Amino acid sequence: LKGEIDLYPSDRFTIEAILESMGKTIYAVKSLLNIKTDLLYFAFNKKVSDDLIVDFQAAIDQTKEDGTLKKLTEKYLKTSDYPDVLQVYTEQYPPLTFRDVKGEITGFGTDVVREIMERNNTYATIRLSSWSNGYQLALSNPNFCLFTMDRTTIRENLFQWVGPIGTNTTWLFIKAGSGKSIASLDDAKKLASIGAVNSWFSTQYLLQQGFINLVYADQPAELVEKLMKGEIDAFVCSDVTFPDILRDAGYNYSDVTPAFSFMSSDYYIAFSNSTPSELVKIWQSTLDAMKSDGIYNSIHQKWFP
Repeated sequence: LKGEIDLYPSDRFTIEAILESMGKTIYAVKSLLNIKTDLLYFAFNKKVSDDLIVDFQAAIDQTKEDGTLKKLTEKYLKTSDYPDVLQVYTEQYPPLTFRDVKGEITGFGTDVVREIMERNNTYATIRLSSWSNGYQLALSNPNFCLFTMDRTTIRENLFQWVGPIGTNTTWLFIKAGSGKSIASLDDAKKLASIGAVNSWFSTQYLLQQGFINLVYADQPAELVEKLMKGEIDAFVCSDVTFPDILRDAGYNYSDVTPAFSFMSSDYYIAFSNSTPSELVKIWQSTLDAMKSDGIYNSIHQKWFP
């Protein structure tokens, strides 16, 4: 609270207890990023009938829609942050998705998702998370949306897909003037270390190709710092997002060199496999309509003039 550090990682209830001991409230701090999320459920014995469980779930969804769960959360947990019927998560990945200087979650992908929700009278909260956290949640939870996600062979059957909403090319970037040379993936395997973000599609691809020299982090900014300090030889990232990631970290694109491009892919809005397919179809048809009526192009032009 004295401003001697910029960030403090903690779960809400721990930080709230610490603040209370200092005579402060939770409003003395602001949550910027979900590093790890645990969603709480009611669990039933497997012998309980499916009909009863469906009715119970419908009743819980109703408390979310009519405001009852919000009131209970505020009363007992002193927060209005509760899970919506549809969970929508994204990551800090500018210019596709990110939190701006005003604290608002924005970006090209965010604008597309918000337009889809508005056209369907769906107003779920968009939560900013580390990619690895959001990815694990999307693998295991129903009614879960995660964007933007590159659609790859590894992921094809793990999720349901709405899109595509864009295309990017993935590069191995090196520090300018480092003297490193990468002409193939075999060359890249000979490097001492390559920065890779946990659960990114590019990381999954390199692992599939047998890379054992990857250095992992949850946030790309951590790996940018390592690259610029010479702690890693290269960093794998897409051409769409890397300029913004560099700028946010205080560097210029001229500080790096795109050394080798090894894949191009389309990115989508992804839904967990346990999300009703009818919802996914509605989102896809809405996106198709946006492309037909010109709104999608307007959003794209806003972010990629």
